Amino acid sequence: MSRVPHHLQWPLLTIFVATLWFVATLSWAARPTVDSIPTGLDKDQKPTTQDVKCHSPLSNDSSVRGGLPELERPLAYERRACADLITGAWNLLLLNTVIYGGIVVVTVLWVLARLSRRVVSPAPV
Repeated sequence: MSRVPHHLQWPLLTIFVATLWFVATLSWAARPTVDSIPTGLDKDQKPTTQDVKCHSPLSNDSSVRGGLPELERPLAYERRACADLITGAWNLLLLNTVIYGGIVVVTVLWVLARLSRRVVSPAPV
């Protein structure tokens, strides 16, 4: 960053780091996920769960990939598979998008304000 003026180094670094974070968030949201659904109590009265494969949050598809596995009686799925997981992931992705956009906008506005103060008026003739 030796060619970048000193007063612009930290804003560029801020946008760079925020962009890396946002790309990492998008990478996470593009991957299929697994939802652990409560299924009741086993013979020893211990809570049990069943892992179910879900689509990626970016697909916005809350259906189960490959269908729900069969459960032994008396176990049963206690909530809808993947729905809460996808909704939560979308909310997190939306929050990350708003924060990223806010960081970029505030940083650019700050740089523009600094640059406008550096403009030298021509000397009166």
